[in-house]
This record gives sequence, C-alpha cells and structure tokens, in this order.
Amino acid sequence: MKFLPWIFAVMLCGSVACPAAETKPQIRLASSDYQPYYGPHAAQHGPLAELINTAFASQQVESSIEFMTWSEALSKAQNPAYAGLVCGWDHPQRRQQYLFSSPLYYNELRFFAYQKIRERNLSVLATQLPRLGLVKDYAYPDRVHQAGFAITIVDTDQALLALLLQHKVDLILSDSATTQYWLQQQPPATQLQIQPSQQVLARKSMHLLISKSYPNARQLLQQFERGLQQLEKNGRWAQILTPLELPKPVRHQLR
Repeated sequence: MKFLPWIFAVMLCGSVACPAAETKPQIRLASSDYQPYYGPHAAQHGPLAELINTAFASQQVESSIEFMTWSEALSKAQNPAYAGLVCGWDHPQRRQQYLFSSPLYYNELRFFAYQKIRERNLSVLATQLPRLGLVKDYAYPDRVHQAGFAITIVDTDQALLALLLQHKVDLILSDSATTQYWLQQQPPATQLQIQPSQQVLARKSMHLLISKSYPNARQLLQQFERGLQQLEKNGRWAQILTPLELPKPVRHQLR
C-alpha cells in the first residue's frame, strides 16, 4: 500500500494538466525581408524582429517569424494559422482587417535616382523622370499613384534597387535605410552614383499587425503592449534597437 500515493499522483497528472506539462502559447507571424529592420539572415532576425519576439516572450508568449515576399505575407496573415504581420504601415484598409500596435519605428520614404532630385511637385517630377519603381502592395501615399508616373512593380526592395541599377526605371521610392542597406552590397563607385532626394516624401509608422480574425486578438495585442512597456522600463527596448540608432521610445498605452 505504500505505493498508492505515487499511483494517485500519476493518475492525477493523466487526468489534468500538471504544472510541468504546461506550455507557452505559440503564435506565427508572417514577414517580408525588410533589412536593416528585420530579415531571415540577420542576427536574431534583426532589431525589430527581436523587439517583437522579446516583448511577447516577456508575457510568456512564444512567437516565430516566417519570411516571404510582402504580398505573400499579406496573404498568409489571413490564414487562421498566422496571428498577423511583423510590421506594416498604417492604412485605412488595413485597419479593417488588423489591430495595430503602438508605433515601433518610422520609415522615411525618399526618391532615389542617378541624379539629384530637387523638384517637389510630383506631377512635374513625373514629366522629368517618368519611370518609377515601387514594391507590390506597399501602402504608398495616394498622390504617388495619381502623379502620372509610368510605374513598374517588383516583389522586394532588393529587386526595386536592381530596377534602378539596371536603368529599367528613372527613379524609385523607398525607405532611406532599406535602400542604403541594399546599396551597400554594391561597389563603392555604384553607391556614389545613386542620389536620394532631399525631400522626405512621407514618414510612415511601422506597427505590429494582429489579425482581427485571430482568436483572442485584442488580448494578444494587449499582452504585446504590456511587453513593450516592460522593455521600455528596464532599458531593453533601447538596447535592442541600438543598431538602428533609434531615438528614445515614448511611453505606450494599452489598446
């Protein structure tokens, strides 16, 4: 009879979840390769990916990121197996499908060309440099599409720069840091030839996007926001994003 307590414990663990058997909630996020912010070959998948994963981990949520083109990521994020997107720009149409986190970073969109761009009127610029390269499904300002450019669409930012380098377009519109990242893979002489516009056409905030159709989506976003607050408070936020030379983050509010 001395073995009865042990037998009872085994039976109990078989009928209910024992503490040792508990596992963290796991979520999958879709993402594009958007260096230097995040990408499949970067350490910890890049600063913003590390920030997102660390914020979730602080709330006992295990997040994994799968990389693909942005168009594929938008499609995958509608699959019930995915919680959402690593980062996206704010746009009214996306607000219908996703819950948005607090801003994690800001992109600065500029034109890049083989010559200096001083013209600020987009319609005039479209007559001077008519062939424009863009990335598929990016939420560019509407006025870009309305200016009269002959637009060529590609799937990635790396391919976008290749359009310009191969003279298939006259200019491209992209984030400054992303273009510089891919430009640094080119010979120094090529790097010096490409000129960014002085004008920042748009400053776009980057957010974690949680699909509204995902189970307990709002609760998941609240967990993420609490994680961000914790990382800000203990200094990990600034430490993680040091490679991007971010300004000190502002305090966030739960949504």
